[in-house]
Amino acid sequence: SSDANEPNALGQGGAMHFWATEADIIDCNISRNQAEASGGGVYFGGESAPSLTNCLLTENTAGRDGGGISANIFNQLAIFNCTIAGNIVTGIGFEYGYGGGLHCSHNSYTDLIDSILWGNTSTNGSQIAIGTGFEYDPLPSTVDVSYSNVQGERSLVFVDENCTLNWGVGNVHTDPCFVTGPLGDYYLSQTNTNDPKQTTDSPCVDAGSDLAINVGLHLYKGEFC
Repeated sequence: SSDANEPNALGQGGAMHFWATEADIIDCNISRNQAEASGGGVYFGGESAPSLTNCLLTENTAGRDGGGISANIFNQLAIFNCTIAGNIVTGIGFEYGYGGGLHCSHNSYTDLIDSILWGNTSTNGSQIAIGTGFEYDPLPSTVDVSYSNVQGERSLVFVDENCTLNWGVGNVHTDPCFVTGPLGDYYLSQTNTNDPKQTTDSPCVDAGSDLAINVGLHLYKGEFC
């Protein structure tokens, strides 16, 4: 695994920047990074089909869009089993801010499955923003969401003109009940852990699209999102 937690500050992609790259990012903790414009945590751009799997993206900051993640310009991003929480788009230096957790724009597509978006902040689309990009040459984008916990449900998703939000099956919008564990603050509360502080079961436990063992998540033993 990787830990991109140094206080980085870049224009696009505070921790990671990918352009037309078939990147598969797995088991990464991407936290407390900053981008002046797009993708406080990670920026994806160009014709490619990258993926994020079992990653934690928290407390990252961007100026214009994608506090956690920004996918742009014909990008085809897949997000599986990720926690995207506490990220911020400030809007500083720009007229507006878009997509505190996730931003998808310029004829891009993002498939979000088995993930949590919670506590992210932006003036437009605190959790997700779907945009066209250029005002005079709009390029509509699409985001599919399924088996995920999105704070505020569709009310905290910004969908620009001619863009598409496909709200699939298995989605909830209930407090995920984060608790602190050996590696940080984003474990899911479970009453069977023998921890007296965990008095409730997170609604995200056993709420995914498949059994953990079938997708290999039993190997992590709760260490990641």
